[in-house]
Amino acid sequence: MIHIPKHPNIKDIPTAINQLIDIDFDFSTLINNNLLEKINHRQFLFLIGIAAFEGKYFSKNMEFIKKYINKIDKKNLNLLLELELNLHNIFLKKYETEETYNKFYLFFSGLYPINNLNIDNKPITRILFYVPNPVFLAHTNPLFYMLKQRKDKNVEVSIASRGYNEEFKKKCNKLGVKFYDIAESELSLSFKKLKEISEKYDRIIWQSVPVHLAYFRSISNKVCYWSFKFHPDITNIRCYIGIFKNNNKSILYNNNVWKNIDVGFELENFLKDKLDWKKRKLKFGAFCREELIDEEKYWQTVKLILQKNKDSTFYYCGRNSIHSKWMKKLNIETSKVIFLGWLANPSLKLKEMAFLLDGFSLGHGYLALEAMAAQIPILFPKSRKSYGNVEDFLIKTSKQFKIKDIKEYKQKFLLNFKNNDELIYLSNKLLNDSEFNQFYGEHYKKVISKILPDSFEDFCYILK
Repeated sequence: MIHIPKHPNIKDIPTAINQLIDIDFDFSTLINNNLLEKINHRQFLFLIGIAAFEGKYFSKNMEFIKKYINKIDKKNLNLLLELELNLHNIFLKKYETEETYNKFYLFFSGLYPINNLNIDNKPITRILFYVPNPVFLAHTNPLFYMLKQRKDKNVEVSIASRGYNEEFKKKCNKLGVKFYDIAESELSLSFKKLKEISEKYDRIIWQSVPVHLAYFRSISNKVCYWSFKFHPDITNIRCYIGIFKNNNKSILYNNNVWKNIDVGFELENFLKDKLDWKKRKLKFGAFCREELIDEEKYWQTVKLILQKNKDSTFYYCGRNSIHSKWMKKLNIETSKVIFLGWLANPSLKLKEMAFLLDGFSLGHGYLALEAMAAQIPILFPKSRKSYGNVEDFLIKTSKQFKIKDIKEYKQKFLLNFKNNDELIYLSNKLLNDSEFNQFYGEHYKKVISKILPDSFEDFCYILK
């Protein structure tokens, strides 16, 4: 049993993980039920954050979470909201699949009462979007792109967020959108404020991650959920909105009917020329969240590519450096890995790569589209269960290319590997052979040009 500080800080979880790796600690032994009555809330989060490090043992760790939270007084609303937020960030992000999201949010949905939905066929004239943080990321990009293209200015649109950002507010003002900062000293007060603001709106669109959605839907019957990733079964939502790879208008998923709509993205690289091959040759990278590549098998893949391609270099970005422990454990040459830090505009830097290397759980999301627009191929493990955006948009635009055999089409234009031999071959060709690289890059740019986004007016229609 390891020593747990009495009042640990979750910011110290990476340091604790590195110390445990140094002593070859068995992370599967960290969590046991004997700890339930011995630890405080900060120790609970600290332990869970460490236990989730390898992305293994989800069921065991989730059961521990359930048992710990079930013994908390449910009247302590702020504690429940804080725990949910922290668990999403330090636990769930290590297990990002449809199944894990669904199990996690099914549990949190059960902590709050159900608010009955009233049938409402009134015209939609006022819409309030809620985004957790006022930042320009993958979920706000399509929101602003849609609002920029809208023709119906008779629908009043506002955005609420827990925080203030001057550039974000300027963007709202430019589009004629009112911005509300609902940040308060306690989460419950923030959502009380959101509820009060929402009274004068017809719909509240909860965008991106579903953190706290289970609670808010217990105090409001106007909320719709707009997800760009997973589709958890959170009951009693007025409308479920998602992006799916087929062109069906509605999809039954996890017991709920989801409206299928894709409003598009504003892509910086679409109208720009690709970089000269000499500036890209022998460079590959990852421009997703760093936690998506913080696992041993990913860095084993990076190591193999570096070993088999002399003078190649791997680049990655993020809020925190994660490579040091993998350099040490896997004996990777440190000069071949470059951490770029937090990039305000990663879409420009990724243009310098010969290819991007996806993670084993999720791909590059919105930045995959920027890569496709920049004619940058994307290599991914065939064992990955979830679709990446390259595969999604190959399927979505297949009719425009008059494709008859989707399976054959995907085999031709998808770059995936199922073993080391395939990884070595594909990475070598992508890093060194400009014609091979260009074959994929040029077609990806054509795919991007065929995307036909839905409009703001289409979006309003599905809310009725």
